[in-house]
Amino acid sequence: MYIIAHGTVEVIRGDSKEVLARLSDGDYFGEMALLSDAPRNATVRAVGPCTCLTLLRDQFQQLMVREPVLRERIEQVAAARTAAREQ
Repeated sequence: MYIIAHGTVEVIRGDSKEVLARLSDGDYFGEMALLSDAPRNATVRAVGPCTCLTLLRDQFQQLMVREPVLRERIEQVAAARTAAREQ
């Protein structure tokens, strides 16, 4: 999982050039693959200089066990992103 500390990225659908979202300071990505243990379903490209923080799989899983409210919120965001992608 990546947390954008500073900068902007674009989330691009698979092999296409369709921009699904623009994320910036404080946003995150990569959680869907960690929640479902599935391969990534989009490409993320930096729009300019970007600083990201990372959580490795083990760190992410420990955080989700320790912070159930955070887990619920991340699962809600992942569900909304999945629904938007399917439209």
